[in-house]
Amino acid sequence: MSKFKYLTVLILTILLVILTSFPIGGFVSRALATCSGTACDGQFPNSVGCDSPATTTYIAYPASSVLEMRHSTYCYTYWTRTTNTDSQGRSFYANATFWFSVSPYYYSVSSGAPIAANQKVFSQQRYSGSPFSSCGYVSGSYITGPVSSPCVP
Repeated sequence: MSKFKYLTVLILTILLVILTSFPIGGFVSRALATCSGTACDGQFPNSVGCDSPATTTYIAYPASSVLEMRHSTYCYTYWTRTTNTDSQGRSFYANATFWFSVSPYYYSVSSGAPIAANQKVFSQQRYSGSPFSSCGYVSGSYITGPVSSPCVP
């Protein structure tokens, strides 16, 4: 192999090792989010890239469901997520309501049809207006929102 090819391979190998040594997931996720702060108000977190990565700040386990208040550290927003966790695999209607202290005071989303086990319903997200509260559950009947129980925190 010529000296030029050897040096080229060596330099590319070194660059590859350096680039794969640093976590770039955060940079990629932040770049994929299309809003931040108040620009995200009223938008669905999974539609604007705020849902990944996100953390659960509060959690509850109503019957056959998981209720979570979620937080995006990249978009600086909060929202409610309700998951159907029925152990028998049944489909249920679901609601996710997110309450806050300023107008319009809440975002509420009810599934239009039953959702399958492990499927989720998201409320819209909010930057300001704390204190916040997340409410939601699943049911065999259609849920007219907003709901005010069960809630976290």
